Amino acid sequence: MELRKKKLQLTMAFVLMLTITTAFMAVFPVGAQPNLTDGSTTVPTFLMLSAAPNPLGVGQTLYINPFLTKPPLTGGMGTTGVMFENITVEVTKPNGQTFTLGPFRTDATGGTYTSTVPDVVGDWTLQAHYPAQHIDYQASSFFGPSIHYNYDYAAADSEVVTVTVRDASEPALWNYQPMPLPEEYWTRPIYSTNWEWGEKIGGSWFGLAVPAFADTGRYDANGNFNPYTTAPNSGHILWSKAIHLGGQPGGPIVSDQSGNYKTTTIINNYFDPVIVNGILYYAIHEGPANTKVGWNAVDIKTGELVWTKETDQAIKLGQTVRYKSVQEYGSWSFIWGQVGGGFFSSSSEFVVYDAFSGLELGTIYNVSSPTTFLMDTRYGHEGALLGWTTSGSNLRLWNSSNLYCGDTDTLVLTVPSSMDWNNGFEWEKPIPTQLDGNPISLSVAGVTNDVILLRQTPTPGMFISLNLGWEVVAGMDAMTGEVLWG
Repeated sequence: MELRKKKLQLTMAFVLMLTITTAFMAVFPVGAQPNLTDGSTTVPTFLMLSAAPNPLGVGQTLYINPFLTKPPLTGGMGTTGVMFENITVEVTKPNGQTFTLGPFRTDATGGTYTSTVPDVVGDWTLQAHYPAQHIDYQASSFFGPSIHYNYDYAAADSEVVTVTVRDASEPALWNYQPMPLPEEYWTRPIYSTNWEWGEKIGGSWFGLAVPAFADTGRYDANGNFNPYTTAPNSGHILWSKAIHLGGQPGGPIVSDQSGNYKTTTIINNYFDPVIVNGILYYAIHEGPANTKVGWNAVDIKTGELVWTKETDQAIKLGQTVRYKSVQEYGSWSFIWGQVGGGFFSSSSEFVVYDAFSGLELGTIYNVSSPTTFLMDTRYGHEGALLGWTTSGSNLRLWNSSNLYCGDTDTLVLTVPSSMDWNNGFEWEKPIPTQLDGNPISLSVAGVTNDVILLRQTPTPGMFISLNLGWEVVAGMDAMTGEVLWG
């Protein structure tokens, strides 16, 4: 049996090597000996385009897939190598108006994707374009010295694809119809084909916006809601666990409205949870100083302990991020721990853990954390943590994907063991510094995935909500940093 298994493995390896070699050789005419190292070779490219569903109804999402027929010659695992870049899709409406999607960069298979929502009945046409591209890349190798590649890709255009858009009363029907939402008791995991379940009842509580006197977020009057899941109409208790002593302590303590204050104090926190994939994560506290000694991961449906670990870190937040690599794609979930920090001090480090097991994956150092994170909700970028801060007279966007892999929609197969927070900044854009010739000093007051609210409002002192009777506000585009109004 073992010998047979080894033969099968060798056969599969040989087929894989043959496939890779064939893909490489098929680009060039028989007998050609291309030189990819001296700049003399132009590699032909062939661009394809698919769009589905076709036909579809007004208001439905049209999924668009431009792809090259061969993978990039230097493309490797994760984000290594140079991908095909600056691919665009020109879309023409029935009235002749045009708009462009992109530019896009492919993954290591040579493909990329986007979407649009048609708003007019009629025939829409789409065509993808790939400009010529020069490759200048030093490629490492498992089997020998590195090679300096220097060559060109030829430009290519796809064939024109026509999509028929019908009235909204005639929507496209997918071949696969997902199961309707459950009407009785259900458990995780939610099957990947049950799309509607995931979007409506499978959301998480990531703890992204931290109010005063808390470790994780979304628990004050400004954000006490979960935007990713619809709550049940009939809430009820499934199970209970004690996080500390509470209630009336008994004699000789007089019984009045007070109880064991450790469960109600705002000075020390005893329960700041996050919920990811149906698992509740919270820190274990002990002693009068509220010392953190570990974490518990508990099945939110049953109360069963999934895992526990010893640590003195606070739980900062949860994260589920979409990723893709040369051979697979999907989602991966993390829990972030916080080293240091408090009401008057900031964190020194964040530690990223695997949500399934609690395994430590990597540490983020040089942290300068915004008070509020948001999840990126753009298709193909979902789950990346975004944070906006001001530095001098600039607004800065921080993106966690830049730490994991250097790209906003690709995650390698593991998280780096050491990450510099400063490498996460995606852009830095100037903010208004004057109003009618007078200097102003704006800072981030509110964030959405569309607009960042900047504000200056002088107050008489710390912890005083009153202001001096005036304020200055401005709005900047959350994704580009463009000043919108103010």
